[in-house]
Amino acid sequence: MDRAKLSTAMQREKERFLARTPKSAALFENAKKVMPGGVPMSWMSKWPGEYPTFVASANGARFTDVDGNEYVDLCFPVTILYGYGMHSGDVKGCAVGGDDVS
Repeated sequence: MDRAKLSTAMQREKERFLARTPKSAALFENAKKVMPGGVPMSWMSKWPGEYPTFVASANGARFTDVDGNEYVDLCFPVTILYGYGMHSGDVKGCAVGGDDVS
């Protein structure tokens, strides 16, 4: 593994994230005024990145942030607990088949 290339790629991705998420950055600054670390749970402050992505809408495991970027939530079994983007079928699927909500 070429650590120099890895470091360069990581820096490029950090810069790309900052450039495409200015609204999330602004919301994070506001959140820091009312929540310690700007996040609702202290362990979230240890996640990588300068700030969290703020979700504008979601459907199932797909969500769109406040800047219009679309994502597939690969942490769906965890984030389903927060309730965004769920449909009654998703909840039933979780109850019956664990985290398989397909």
